[in-house]
Amino acid sequence: MAVFALISVALPVIPGEGSPRNESFLLGFAILGFLGFGLGALYSFRIVRRLPEAAVSVDEDGLWQTIKEKDAALVRWSSVVRLREREIMQRLEALDSSGKVVAKLEYQLQDFQRLRSIVLQRAKLERTVSTVTGVYQKSRWYHFFTIGSMIGFALLGWYVGQTEPLIGYAGMTLVVAMIAWEYWTMPFRLVVTRSALEIDRPYQRQRVPRERISRIEVEDELVKHAKLPRVAVHLVDGSESIRLKSLGLQAVELHQILQAWHQGEA
Repeated sequence: MAVFALISVALPVIPGEGSPRNESFLLGFAILGFLGFGLGALYSFRIVRRLPEAAVSVDEDGLWQTIKEKDAALVRWSSVVRLREREIMQRLEALDSSGKVVAKLEYQLQDFQRLRSIVLQRAKLERTVSTVTGVYQKSRWYHFFTIGSMIGFALLGWYVGQTEPLIGYAGMTLVVAMIAWEYWTMPFRLVVTRSALEIDRPYQRQRVPRERISRIEVEDELVKHAKLPRVAVHLVDGSESIRLKSLGLQAVELHQILQAWHQGEA
């Protein structure tokens, strides 16, 4: 991220191709890029520095900070009733029945996905919904924001492209294409029935019977050096796994619901 921050600062002084340049746009882009990537680099550095103290040990009794003695720092599995994802802070927090944070699991820990899987299996988590069947979906603002972003970046590309063709036409076309692909392929609604999952995308509804599913797990998507949790539904026939995210619930909550459904609770 530090490298991208430096590149952003250098944009206004990179020689042009002889055509008029929109200096105001380049200066604004450089400032925003430096601030965004610079703050990201600083935050990443702080996370890396605290990782040795964030190491966690687990066994059949519970979990505790590795730098502390087990007897003094043990958090028993029966005490963990809820998990909270903190995407900005890049950690998973374990809460007790009073809502107090009793453990912090940093996404950058080695074998974090395995650690999270152990916590999901052993903690006595309370379910956030009373029944596993139902509809889980993105908010209507997701559609407005995504489509509006594509229109906005397309207009920005047209405006900037008149003076900076490479950044305006090529750059913004790439950005719009990436947003459109994500919108077109990502499920926006999940309907859980007694016998199957019905998954809606803009171009199709996919029905997946329970018997076609081999396992359901939480995994992480790496986006700009940050981990974003999502639920992966793996199929027995080796077909491409179905990945679900931001459907009105945290990934760990959706996993808990789908896991109960897959085990026959419906």
